[in-house]
Amino acid sequence: MGSEPLATVQWSEFGPSAFETSNATGRPILLVLTVPWCAHCKELRETVFADPEVDRIVATRFVPIRVDAERRPDVNDRYGTGGWPTISYLTPSGDLIAQDRFLDAPTLRQRLTEIAEEFAEHREQIDSGIRELWRRKSNDRSKPSKLSPEIVEDVVDAIYERFDHRHGGWGTGSKFSHPEAIDFALVMVAKRRDQRMKEVVSLTLDKMMEGAVHDSIDGGFFRFSKTRDWRSPNFEKVLDSNAQRLRCYLEAFQLFGKDAYRQVAQGLVDWLLRFMRDPETDTFCGSQDADADYYALDAEGRRGREAPRLDRTIYTNWNSLTISSLLKASVVLQRPELREVATRALSFLLENLTDGTGTVYHYWDGTYHLPGLLSDQAYLIRALIDVSQHTGNADILLPAEAIADKAIERQKSPEGGFFDILRDQSGKGSMRRRNR
Repeated sequence: MGSEPLATVQWSEFGPSAFETSNATGRPILLVLTVPWCAHCKELRETVFADPEVDRIVATRFVPIRVDAERRPDVNDRYGTGGWPTISYLTPSGDLIAQDRFLDAPTLRQRLTEIAEEFAEHREQIDSGIRELWRRKSNDRSKPSKLSPEIVEDVVDAIYERFDHRHGGWGTGSKFSHPEAIDFALVMVAKRRDQRMKEVVSLTLDKMMEGAVHDSIDGGFFRFSKTRDWRSPNFEKVLDSNAQRLRCYLEAFQLFGKDAYRQVAQGLVDWLLRFMRDPETDTFCGSQDADADYYALDAEGRRGREAPRLDRTIYTNWNSLTISSLLKASVVLQRPELREVATRALSFLLENLTDGTGTVYHYWDGTYHLPGLLSDQAYLIRALIDVSQHTGNADILLPAEAIADKAIERQKSPEGGFFDILRDQSGKGSMRRRNR
């Protein structure tokens, strides 16, 4: 559930026990998805669920489940809304009734009462409607299309069509970095000298590093900007997006030779080592809190304050991304000591988050949790290959082979591609669905 409770509500884990309780009592599920660094999640925890009437309604009319969305991306992918907090109301079989984002206490009191009464009075109709929806989804499954070279052109066109030619990035509202799109554009510039993709890369990286979304004092980037010009950030820093941006700036420096990109990459590496590295495990923590007061200070002011709180959860996929980026930085920035940093982190992952037979676990908080997420397997395999290439150690490819074999055995789809999670015969609602 994560390390911090939400007020006095007696929250359950997401698992069979909670759904059995829901089924036995006839109460709907209240599923709350949060993340550690989110200010609205903190307000929900400390204010909204501290309201005595909210607490009473939840305790008497719902089975409450709280999920850390970063620790359980499988649940978040199926019940999330794309932002946090997400409040979902489910049937005892795990099917979705309704969803909300952040609600204040009076609004949540009213909403909880409405949902509980609607479910109690019309459960048969709700269940019937859900069964019909699942039937339609099953019938509407389209046949998979074959990959073709034209898909590359389609992706190039899609990236450029939605590109913001004034501020870089994509869209006209909140701006996220979308490093996968930048990485793809970099490949197109390197292989084809595509001028459209060169514009995409150059303008986006320039505007990000010049904007307030870039922390030029401590290094690193905030997760996103609330405005299209990158100048109104939410102040959380998350490991995965910074590891990916590091790779983008390193590759752009290699391609264009622009020293400002090298400096940004140096700052990112220094931030990772100074703030995010866990000295007990030699790995990297998941995120740093959104402390707007701290980030409003200059360098001297920050020295007199404690740095924003870290979520010390160790994620396999995010650490694997970081390992690969640090190995690249060791060469591009001519910092050979980063190779040792990367290999130490990898050693911890192999010793504590794999079982030696190819099973990979998602996160560590003193012990390992959640096997079989495809992203953990894919990024760890890539990190193992990168370490082998940078060190010449061929033996490190043996666990990569075991992980790949296990993924093929358990998650390969007969229609092509791989499923994102393991098959769970006891899965409820949307957890019955495996995504490709």
